[in-house]
Amino acid sequence: MSLPYNRRKILKFGGLALGSSVAGCSSFRTSSSDGVRLVRAHIVNSVDEDFDVAVHLLDGDETAYWEIVQVEGNSPGLQAGGVTLQGIPETPGEYVAAARLVDVPGVDPVTYDVATAAREHDSSCARIRLLIRSPKDEGLSISFRTSDSVEFWSCDPNAN
Repeated sequence: MSLPYNRRKILKFGGLALGSSVAGCSSFRTSSSDGVRLVRAHIVNSVDEDFDVAVHLLDGDETAYWEIVQVEGNSPGLQAGGVTLQGIPETPGEYVAAARLVDVPGVDPVTYDVATAAREHDSSCARIRLLIRSPKDEGLSISFRTSDSVEFWSCDPNAN
């Protein structure tokens, strides 16, 4: 009994199928068209007073999230306090975050290019961490913070 395909033809077609199935997978970096997935967005307030914080998240030119959130005073840790933003987009995008303290003159708004930062860390996921603080001899400030730790850029929502 003879088979309709010989070994050489099977290997040839198998190689073509394998090559087609992995096409485009040769780079581990996220391309700008893939976007970045937000895993968590958190605000930590280390000052003793409560603040309303306006958070605006853009995906390109489109508003992906906008909220004014009240953050209780002295909520200094991701585990001990602070506010985790609810309803942030689940789909990958080219996100840029902006935040400001509502009705607090003299504190400049801040921005953070989430997508660029994630790509700089070779990640397709990112976390947003906004800090409200008042260091000694300095006025009140807000700032976005990142980390070089692998967990910060992990796609695991349970990582710190």
